[in-house]
Amino acid sequence: MNHNPQKGVFIMRKKEPVTLTDVAAAASVSQSTVSRVLSRYPRVNGNTRKRVLDTIAKLGYDTSAIQRKQAARNSKATLNIEFLLCPRAEQKDMLSLSYFSTVFDSARNYFGRTDNVNLNLCTWDKTRVERPWARLAAADGALVIGTPDRDLLRNLADHHIRCVLIACGSEEFPLDVVGTDNISAGAAAARYLLDNGFTRIGFVDFPDSEEWRLRKLGALAETAERCGAEHFQCRVSASTAPAPLAATFREWMAEGNFPEALILPYSKAMLSLELVLHENGLSCPADVSVISFDDGVNDSFHTEPARFELFPDRIGAKAAQRLLQLIHGSAETPHRIDVPFDFIPGKSVRTQK
Repeated sequence: MNHNPQKGVFIMRKKEPVTLTDVAAAASVSQSTVSRVLSRYPRVNGNTRKRVLDTIAKLGYDTSAIQRKQAARNSKATLNIEFLLCPRAEQKDMLSLSYFSTVFDSARNYFGRTDNVNLNLCTWDKTRVERPWARLAAADGALVIGTPDRDLLRNLADHHIRCVLIACGSEEFPLDVVGTDNISAGAAAARYLLDNGFTRIGFVDFPDSEEWRLRKLGALAETAERCGAEHFQCRVSASTAPAPLAATFREWMAEGNFPEALILPYSKAMLSLELVLHENGLSCPADVSVISFDDGVNDSFHTEPARFELFPDRIGAKAAQRLLQLIHGSAETPHRIDVPFDFIPGKSVRTQK
């Protein structure tokens, strides 16, 4: 209220409403941070969130418009969710593989029971300049599976894309992950072989695979503790395809130090191993025992593999559930959810009498 000395009257000025810009300046944060706090976005530091909320209360900022917008977003008829496939070079059709197709079907079924969701498939191709950023930015959320590179993970985190990584990712980036406790799984595989009297453990690895890197760490740690790290051997296959795997086994066999027990990346790798063993007059489990991670067992195996069941159906459903929590604002800080695995003895390990 100002006094006008010429007319001797007071003029009441209308108070200007507090803006989002005012809140950001008073809280010493960016406007986008204020927006994320008001949208209940999970990836905001707890202290920062409190400072923004305290500033909003102190300044009397009207949040009703943003709340109405968020409510409309949460209640709109259809959610658009991207199912982002990140294949290896040799994986021409990821959904032809049992693990990935089971995860996809399970996530789709979960969405169908809970929300009206358009689940769209898209592919992150590392060899192409064109990448589906526009689709990811426009989507309500994304599920990411396969082998995402650091560029993708960094951009998902930096652009605050609501997403859940499925059995992949890196601790370097604050993103939600649903998958398997790979260190424990690797340790359990080595432990089973060591408990059955084997002291030379072999491990087949792949480049750029975070889940296999962790399984290797678990298996190595268990072996080193029980009988020394020198009893653990590792070979890296150029790819997961049958021919490169068989070539890896042949080279290993030719060196003359082939292990007495192997940890394989997936059950179907048994086909490549059995071929090479047959070429050398050997068999499983008489000469080489094997434990693997399940991707489906079929009649092509000569020996049913001992394996860890990873339950991709449960992983897919849990990932879908977590993503809906992120979209609806009922999830806070990013975290990892590990679905318990189970062991199926099979017939590929020569057990102690």
